[in-house]
Amino acid sequence: MAISAMAKIASVLALLVVSADALQLRSRATVVKGGLATCIGASLPASLPASAAAPGGGAPKPPPELSTKSGLRYVIDRAGAGPKPQRGQTVLLDYVLRAAVDGKPPLYVAGTKASAAPRPEVFTLGVAASIPGFDEAVMDMQAGEKRIVIVPPNLAYGKQGTEAVGGVIPPDATLIYTLELRDLAPLEPLTAEQKTWMAANPLPWAEAAAPAPAPAPSAPSAE
Repeated sequence: MAISAMAKIASVLALLVVSADALQLRSRATVVKGGLATCIGASLPASLPASAAAPGGGAPKPPPELSTKSGLRYVIDRAGAGPKPQRGQTVLLDYVLRAAVDGKPPLYVAGTKASAAPRPEVFTLGVAASIPGFDEAVMDMQAGEKRIVIVPPNLAYGKQGTEAVGGVIPPDATLIYTLELRDLAPLEPLTAEQKTWMAANPLPWAEAAAPAPAPAPSAPSAE
């Protein structure tokens, strides 16, 4: 009888853990429409650094929403103190990915934190292994940083989505990532093939952010 009771208790605890994880994911799955803060509010920490507190001891200010020239929108949930990864570098990352389309609540797609025991994954950046928006977001992070990122369709899977190839991301889906950069692997020398490919495929957001070339000086007129 004691063994049977213990087994029942263990089963109940397991169900509670699964239910808590599901509830956490649902609480983060709010509509993207209306701004980044509305869709990530449940993901923000319960308390922010003292510098973020409102004057007079009021409610803490939420982290500001930022954006890049390419169109990414993001909030830094927790600042990092380590280095930023370089193109071709391998990183250890925790993430949660959701996809939203037509103003509907985001659909959970994948992640390392879908269970009580997170399992970080390894990614190599800037070598066509991931979508451009993912590479741009992670390469802008410092080790130890956590941020929430909204990736527009043109920096994700575009009009095709992934459903036609057995995936679950609809066409024209906006992706919502919760990213935590855990660590960076030592930067290894690039192969000749990698160098050739990277030279032929510049980072699209780097091109978008690059300043326009200065006009060539005009030749002095002959008088």
